[in-house]
Amino acid sequence: MVYESLNKIFYKNKNEHKKIYEQRFLSPFARHFNFEIKQFNHNNSFMAFYNYSEDLVLLIEKIYRKHQHLLTLIESLPQAVLKQFELYCIVDEVHSTSAIEGIHSTHRELKDVIEGNSNSKYFSSIIKKYEILTSNETVDFETCKDIRIFYDDFVNDDITADNPKNKPDGKIFRLESVDVKNSSGKILHRGITPEGKIIENMEKALNILNDENIPALIRIAVFHYIFVYIHPFYDGNGRTARFISSYYIAKIFHYLPALRLSYVIKNQRKKYYDLIHDTELEINCGDITPFILGFCLFVYETFEDICKILTHKTEQLNKYENKIFERFNEDELTLKICLNLLYGSAFLGQGITMENLVKVTSKSRNTIKERLNSLPEKFLITDKRNKKNFYKLNTLIFKDL
Repeated sequence: MVYESLNKIFYKNKNEHKKIYEQRFLSPFARHFNFEIKQFNHNNSFMAFYNYSEDLVLLIEKIYRKHQHLLTLIESLPQAVLKQFELYCIVDEVHSTSAIEGIHSTHRELKDVIEGNSNSKYFSSIIKKYEILTSNETVDFETCKDIRIFYDDFVNDDITADNPKNKPDGKIFRLESVDVKNSSGKILHRGITPEGKIIENMEKALNILNDENIPALIRIAVFHYIFVYIHPFYDGNGRTARFISSYYIAKIFHYLPALRLSYVIKNQRKKYYDLIHDTELEINCGDITPFILGFCLFVYETFEDICKILTHKTEQLNKYENKIFERFNEDELTLKICLNLLYGSAFLGQGITMENLVKVTSKSRNTIKERLNSLPEKFLITDKRNKKNFYKLNTLIFKDL
């Protein structure tokens, strides 16, 4: 049975709306939160709650099955290719989370920052935080002060550079009111004020996020919504909420889907904003279930997107590897070099340095140079960056092999 939002039920049958709300709210499958939701410019507020619907349970089950599929794909790929994909995802993710907020960046610009080829400090702090997801490094999200410390490291410098007035001016968060408007200037939401209430409600949100008695994906989704609803900062709220969601997804599952969440959301930006807006509506009566379902669907589609990319890349690499084996099967060293040049061509196509070729082959620099020079000219692409040569295989050659 499809879990229908109270918003839709209201317009279908106003007479049944209140009855269905009460049934859901009082259901033994309902979980209530000590957090109130109130639509801007409306009088009534409602205690937030959700139901363990069949839709939700089945969707979470699908996510865990897709996670197992992803792990199988990851195991089948060379580490060098996964590293390339990791960087590819970081570029896409930072580009996407910025684009959702209307901040322009290019893939080239972000790639240069990652590779150290740019003097620009813009985006560097965001990129560094997303790189944390690929490691075992811990970020604390236990207290309001933790949120502020993270925010300062994550986006505060970029936000203040754009507009100094957006620097947080409270003890921890903001002092003044802040509005979320649509493209025509209509106010859709007003963040919680004063700062004392922001702190009080953020503490409630953090308690939910770290409550292990609530299924992980559900508490991540609920926290995500409440954070955006509170709107604790003048700017950067969406980017911060999406990173925290990604951080917990990386800890629970694998870092790759955590590096793809904003990319998937960006491609369905309207749906994402509609989910946030519709959850606040007075006729929704505080039911967060549709938002949780929508958020979990984004997570599932993130897994699906990655599995599709990696399946295609695995098939492509297998095809190319077979052709390399056919060409160089009698020359073990050249074969090994060409395979690593191929892996350096994947995704961002960063290539591989001489130092890394020496490391993976256990041969001298001169020996590697001789073998590279012996390859047909069209096989090899050499890029010079930061006074270093990066080598990769020209995959166009496979059309002729």
